Parts: sequence; structure tokens; C-alpha cells
Amino acid sequence: MIKLATQSAILLLGSALLFVAAGASQAQQLAAATDAAASVAAPTSTAAPGAAAIAAATPAAPADAKVAALAGVTPPAARQPLFTEDFSFVDAGWSLVDAHISNGMLIHTPKPEHWSNAFYFGSLFKDADVRVQARIMQSTEKTATASSLSFWHSDGKNYYAFTFWHDSGFMRVTRIQDGNSIAVVERTIDKFVAPADGWVEMRVVTTGNVAAIYINGAEQGKFKGVAPQQGWKVGMFASAPKSGSAEVAFRNLVVY
Repeated sequence: MIKLATQSAILLLGSALLFVAAGASQAQQLAAATDAAASVAAPTSTAAPGAAAIAAATPAAPADAKVAALAGVTPPAARQPLFTEDFSFVDAGWSLVDAHISNGMLIHTPKPEHWSNAFYFGSLFKDADVRVQARIMQSTEKTATASSLSFWHSDGKNYYAFTFWHDSGFMRVTRIQDGNSIAVVERTIDKFVAPADGWVEMRVVTTGNVAAIYINGAEQGKFKGVAPQQGWKVGMFASAPKSGSAEVAFRNLVVY
């Protein structure tokens, strides 16, 4: 009995020693792995990494994922328009005065010393990016002929109009309030030259009660105004000289 007990004790002691050795080996491996990880993850300097360091540490995005890397930025090509009008047919939503739709254009033929107008009643907008191309097709006096993009329009007595005289580069934003008008912005683009084909892009971008105006992609001013809370319509105007005639065309109206 004593001999068997002694043998059992020796076996138990050997197992314990093996267990301790194995545990030490695992601890050493874990410590080594931790040290290795620390040597990779630990910065070599307490200073914040620069852009180059961040770029070097960031894996390259696949070609089709680069757009996603621009957080909060929506490329223009990916934006979905709220409204488009190519004037391919006469949409009954348009209210036309001395204007008509033909050959993919909205053509204004205002009476002498008057304004023609066209408003779209089929959609209401709030914050929006409105773009349209305008061209003076013919005029007996170009200095008195202008194209105009209307926005923040609630009714015929309350709206804003962004007007541009193609011949001189002069522009004006007018507010019509209860039928009375006031000039909000007036300025001239120095040495303005219209594109060879005569088409000028007029653009208005509204955010809340702030609007920015653009000509051919270049911002020309930003101002505070009063946007209708229930939404607003878009429209276009054109003017004619005191005597003679004018024809002003609009095309490619898009609202984002």
C-alpha cells in the first residue's frame, strides 16, 4: 500500500510539473505576442500623425469605392434631380404669357417694353439647386433685353427674380413683395463674354432663407431672403426693348 501511494504521489507531482511548464510556455507565448503587437501598434512619436501618415496607414480603396470615401459629399453626377424639363412637349403645368414651347425650348416673345413670363405650377420646392440655360435669340436692342430666373415664388405678387443682361454682364436680384419691388443685389461681371453658342447658364441655390446666384458656374453673390414656408415655384421671365422685338429662349431646366 505504501509503495502504491508513493508511486501515485510521484505521478501526480510529475503531472503538476508538466502543467506548470505548459502554462509557463503559454504565458511566454502570449507575452511575446503582446510585445510584438505593441511594437506595431505603438506610435514612434507622441505627436499627432500628419496627413501623410494617415494616408500611409489607410488601405487603398478599390476604384469603385472611392466615392464612398468622400464622407458627406455627393458628386453632382450622382445627385437625383427633383424636377427636369427638356421642353419636349407642352406640359399643362406651365402658365405661359407671351411664351410658348417648341423644339425643346421655352421661347419668350415679350411685347415691347414688357416682360413675358412662364411659371410651373406642377411642383413645389424648398431647399433647391435650380439651373437653366438662357439665350438671346434675337433682339432689336440687346442692351434692353434680359433673361430672368424666378424662385421663392408663392404667388404673382410675392417672388424673387434673378435677371441677367447678356450684352453687358449686368445682373439684378429683385424681390417682389405684395406687388412692390426692391433690388436686393446688383452687380456687373467685369468683361463678361457669353459662350460662343450664346447659351448662358443661370443658377440659384437656396438653403433655408439664404440664396446664392451663379452665372456659368461662377458664384456671383449670396444673400438672405424670405422663402415661402410651404414651398415655392420656379419660373422664367424675358424682357423686350421699348421699340422693336426680342426672342429669348430657355432650355434644360433642372432642379436638384
